[in-house]
Amino acid sequence: MQATLLLLCLALGQATAPTQSAPQASQAVPTKAEASQAERDKLQAAWKANDAAMAEDYKVWREATQAARAKGLPREEWPASPLAKWFPLNEQLADQGQPDALTWCLQQVSTSGRELATVLECKSRWYQKLVSEHADSAAMEVAFNYLRGEGGTGSLDAKRTLELLDTLLATTTREAMKARVLFAMPDVIARANDPEAAKKKLELYERLAKDYPNTPEARRARGVLNSERNLSIGSLAPDFTTKDVDGVEFKLSDYRGKVVVLDFWGFW
Repeated sequence: MQATLLLLCLALGQATAPTQSAPQASQAVPTKAEASQAERDKLQAAWKANDAAMAEDYKVWREATQAARAKGLPREEWPASPLAKWFPLNEQLADQGQPDALTWCLQQVSTSGRELATVLECKSRWYQKLVSEHADSAAMEVAFNYLRGEGGTGSLDAKRTLELLDTLLATTTREAMKARVLFAMPDVIARANDPEAAKKKLELYERLAKDYPNTPEARRARGVLNSERNLSIGSLAPDFTTKDVDGVEFKLSDYRGKVVVLDFWGFW
């Protein structure tokens, strides 16, 4: 009887013993690309929050400034710009590579009160991030308008500006941007007082006209090339065909060797 009870207790114990849960599947580790996208999303959200808050601050500031002006208060009693508050916050995002913050900081850094050497160092660093990491972004479209104007007094030197433009030319996949870069380079080269600026200008325009023929910049480049090659003083006048006062067709080359006076006129 005791043996029977013992076997029964053992059977019941085995039946009621807690079962072990099956091991749970391990959580998937994000890929490098997913982690990078998550970081970009985080920075974008931070920029949007700053942008919205800045808009409110600048609205209040403009209204207060208008009120102070209306009261005839001296300028030193006008409210301070929110720039001192927001520049360091947006600079943190810019240094992490957030494209909109980079563009904003590039636009504002010259009025931030910093020494010129510091301003130029910031510009060089921020432009580098844009041309290397955000060449096809909308922010680069905006920043390019600032970059093409560098190379003069009080701005990035021409050598550094050309380095940045070369990087942008290599990294962008957009033909429109490549054409804009090639068209902008001659002006920067001229600001560098390069003795071969004229020659390099024509070489760049020839490359532009050949590689990106359907862009507005290529059409402008072809016009410049035509002027330089065919319309400069001392060059052979381009031939054309027209009619005289009696309706007889003739070509300019028919009068080669003779003195010809051309009178172009019209009504607009």
